[in-house]
Amino acid sequence: MDLRAQRAAAAALKDRLAALGSSHHITNGAALVIDNATGGIIAWAGSNDFFDAANSGQVDGVTALRQPGSALKPFLYALAMAKGSRPSDLIEDAPIYAAGGHAPLNYDKTYHGFVRLREALACSYNVPAVRLVVKTGLAAFLAKLKDLGFDSLYKPAEFYGEGLALGNGEVTLLELVNAYAALARGGVWLPARFELESPAAPARRAIGRSEAYLITNILSDNSARAPAFGLNSAFNLPFDFAAKTGTTKDYRDNWAVGYTPEWTAGVWVGNFDGSSMRRVSGISGAAPALKEIALAMEKLYGSTPFKRPPGIRTVKVCPDSGLPPSSFCPSSMDEVFSAGNLPPGQCAQHSPAAESAARPSPAKLSVKFPSDGDIFRLDPQTPRAAQALFLKSAGAEGEITWTLDGKELAERGEKVPWPLEPGSHSVFFTEIRNGKTVRSGPARFHVVR
Repeated sequence: MDLRAQRAAAAALKDRLAALGSSHHITNGAALVIDNATGGIIAWAGSNDFFDAANSGQVDGVTALRQPGSALKPFLYALAMAKGSRPSDLIEDAPIYAAGGHAPLNYDKTYHGFVRLREALACSYNVPAVRLVVKTGLAAFLAKLKDLGFDSLYKPAEFYGEGLALGNGEVTLLELVNAYAALARGGVWLPARFELESPAAPARRAIGRSEAYLITNILSDNSARAPAFGLNSAFNLPFDFAAKTGTTKDYRDNWAVGYTPEWTAGVWVGNFDGSSMRRVSGISGAAPALKEIALAMEKLYGSTPFKRPPGIRTVKVCPDSGLPPSSFCPSSMDEVFSAGNLPPGQCAQHSPAAESAARPSPAKLSVKFPSDGDIFRLDPQTPRAAQALFLKSAGAEGEITWTLDGKELAERGEKVPWPLEPGSHSVFFTEIRNGKTVRSGPARFHVVR
């Protein structure tokens, strides 16, 4: 252990718990930092105050069993990619009823339609995770978690059900941080230990090198997580940092785990008596403490960019279909893939055969503003009524009608104001030409708090 790191981790935990205060009913937390190269433990804070008997300060939160919530999702997505899924694949975020009549909900209580796997993981959507565990196999997912050192998950797969994808099994912070350290090493698991000289279990490959990189690339993608967490979340650091949160039912547990190639850190906050916190999620509860620990570790140990392993390729895809774009696609984006699992074919979603009678005209109508993929942030210091953007058209010749999120706007014209609303949005416009309705391509954008 490093006394400097230990003091930094304990101070970050104590400061965060003090900032949350009694109003959120949070009494304790734990933090752990591991050296990725050796598995050596750099810092271990088991509670906020060892001598605080009233809040069970002598319980060790690093080894206590708690439900991890969404913090297990990266390992599910890694398994899915090993079985042939890609970051650009579409998965449906719509109501689903799992075994036993359980209907999982997203944290924001809304559904987002078809989303790419990158967005589903980065934004931690619950419904796609349940669909994915059904597709990959519950037993296979549990086996993968055991490969990653989650020995606490000793019960059969049927005991956990599809809820395992949402973290309903109990694990320890030690197991969780060490599993993320395997991602940081490119998929190689090492035992975490205090004494490096003592014999230890041998290293083993738990995740393929390509899959580990793809997951790391997603978890360090600030733009991908912005629709759910905003552009300036606690994970937006001045160096490469891959991170994930977890929040359990009734706000009983908050988790945040992150890593660089050099070190991995994790934080849990909650109450040792199992009582619920008051509306504190992983991004607002544990993540700020993790941020402070990460900044301290970077000063002490440094950090380097994540290295792309051989066999990874960057390919342009259509954001709507996740497939290589055709000449009809209104936009494209870069995505990373394993060279042996590139997206097949070409996008047909925007081909003439797929267009309706209101397909884009030969004049190439387009939304001039906002641009596809834009992200806007609400200013907390400005009244909401004063925050708006102007929708602007290009290529139109006559009166145009705007449609945003499937609803026609009352105001017409080439420049129309729209009050900012949080969420993911899609906008296009139509005009009448020679008695026919022609339509622009859509522009998709996000508004974050």
